[in-house]
Amino acid sequence: MVDDETQKEMVQALTEHTYTLRSYEIYTVLERATQTLKFGHEVAKAINLPSVMNDKKYEKQMKKEFEHRLRERHRIVHAHERPSLVSRITALAPEAFKVPEVQNYLIALIKMNSSMLRLLKQKHPEIKMPDASDKGFYRGYLARVDEEAKNMWELFKTYIEECVGMQQT
Repeated sequence: MVDDETQKEMVQALTEHTYTLRSYEIYTVLERATQTLKFGHEVAKAINLPSVMNDKKYEKQMKKEFEHRLRERHRIVHAHERPSLVSRITALAPEAFKVPEVQNYLIALIKMNSSMLRLLKQKHPEIKMPDASDKGFYRGYLARVDEEAKNMWELFKTYIEECVGMQQT
């Protein structure tokens, strides 16, 4: 049996993992769907079906509808170019944490962040941090993942049907 703390950590890791994977997959979906549309156009032409070369139109629409996901992917890939404060701290060697100057700096940083978070909470009490261990949060997250996948599929389906002359009327 897994204890509650371990289970909470596993759920958080899985949530973070699926988010990262989704960010990487968006370009794969875009690239493969575009290639499939080109292939569909060639096949339709070869067997004398009405066909529309719409891969560029699809790509433009996909980028428009999923711009936030594409930007996130770009941000993740280039994160090493401008590392965040957190990534810099976590990249420190364990021995560095024994140096008094580093310890003092981290303590000051924690105090500053705590103060800012307290102020933010006072000014905007309606803002709540999601709890990744909450099953409702996790179900909601997965529902959003499913909805996004469905929207990607519907967009592709529309364009492939147009590409090979099978539009629904």
